[in-house]
Amino acid sequence: MSCSARPGKLERIFVIRTCVDRLAGDGNHTIADEMDEVAVKGLHRINLRNNNGDPDEAILEIRYRKLRVLPPIGKQKRYPALTLTVIHAEERMTPKNRKKIEWKLITNLPVSSRTEAIEKLEWYALRWKIEVFHKILKSRCKAEESKLRTAQRLTNLISLFCILSWRVFWMTMLNRSAPNAPPIRTLTATEIGVLDRLVKDRPKARRKTLSHYLIKVARLGGYLARASDPPPGNTVMWRGLSRLTDIALGVMLSCRSAHLQSSLAGELRQTCAVELGVRFYSAGVSRDSSLRYCAGAQGGAERSAYGSSSSTRYARTNASSVCACSAASR
Repeated sequence: MSCSARPGKLERIFVIRTCVDRLAGDGNHTIADEMDEVAVKGLHRINLRNNNGDPDEAILEIRYRKLRVLPPIGKQKRYPALTLTVIHAEERMTPKNRKKIEWKLITNLPVSSRTEAIEKLEWYALRWKIEVFHKILKSRCKAEESKLRTAQRLTNLISLFCILSWRVFWMTMLNRSAPNAPPIRTLTATEIGVLDRLVKDRPKARRKTLSHYLIKVARLGGYLARASDPPPGNTVMWRGLSRLTDIALGVMLSCRSAHLQSSLAGELRQTCAVELGVRFYSAGVSRDSSLRYCAGAQGGAERSAYGSSSSTRYARTNASSVCACSAASR
């Protein structure tokens, strides 16, 4: 069910499955009585799994009609009758290893062709994926446990949680639908590098594929990856991705820290050179002597900036660095 806003009006658009045979028309018959008179408008083929988990296929007969649907008898004085479209999709033959598919949908959207009826059936077929998405949103992101009290803050928080939940669900499904895709499709270069160093490869594992790295993510979350195990689910993917994100963040911070240390060392060397150079130049050292001294001690200057143990070498080498700058400026 969804809502669409129009000027001065909030309209609800829905596609729901019904299990109650409601009164229709003038109230002397039900929806089932009218739908029995409707001819089959087309066929629709869907893919699913049987009770053993094996892939299967079902062929559905589609019938649809716009009807006047009445509310229950005890509520007819409070609620008006609605003009809705009823869609019935029923499997032709009874399968052996699963229940027969029989969908009875009601919608307030117009359905005037087989294509539009199939569109509504495909929407309904996504119901389980929608349920799984909301499970991640509530059970993993803990969206219902938020202590925020303003609508704007809740909206911002839930928007962020929706992105996280979508990524977990997307990675779980992509591992099953496109296992041989390149890993860069879902993971960053840093995440791939961390997984290569952190999670050891299993024997006979498929290398450098998306499934190979997503199973590594699931193993971080407790997935055992045994030969008889089903594909990893959302729970282990959530745990693994949480750990991977923390570790990748630590790697990024350490790289930035190393770069910062290198930059600070260069700045320290320059600062010491400026201070000591002024004193060295004021002592009357000639330009040629300064350049020769600096050339011999330049290597020591770089080492001293990282904390040389000899204070004498530190002073001499940093002074030599500045002499080069001072001589060049003259």
